[in-house]
Parts: sequence; structure tokens; C-alpha cells
Amino acid sequence: MGYRMHADGLCRKCGKSSEYFCDACGLYFCEDHLIKVPIPDTEKFFIFCEKCHKKGKKPVAPRRQDFNPIYK
Repeated sequence: MGYRMHADGLCRKCGKSSEYFCDACGLYFCEDHLIKVPIPDTEKFFIFCEKCHKKGKKPVAPRRQDFNPIYK
């Protein structure tokens, strides 16, 4: 859900290239190793790794956007 200068990274579990990262710890995870938590009353979702989801961590910045608003 957040904006990064680099669009992708390597999954911490399997090493595949991924554009998704945990909203709590910031590590990259592929589709197979992430947990999507829906945001109530929207179509969006938070992304967590298994470790952060089990600990019940909150997103670092819940109002982050998928793009840089300067370039919209």
C-alpha cells in the first residue's frame, strides 16, 4: 500500500521478485507469502508478513498511498 522509490524487491522467504511489502516491517513478500487484511468500507487492504500478522502489529503509516501525489 505504500510508496517506494524502488517498485520491487526480493521476497524474504523464497527470493522471487515482488512489488508488495509488509506495512508494518517494510520487508518484501511475494503473493504466496503475504497476508492481505481488508480495510473496512473500502476496496483496499493492508499487507502483512506472517510474523507481523501473528504479533498483531499495526501499519506504520495507514494513510500511505500507492503513488507519489506530486507526480499524479
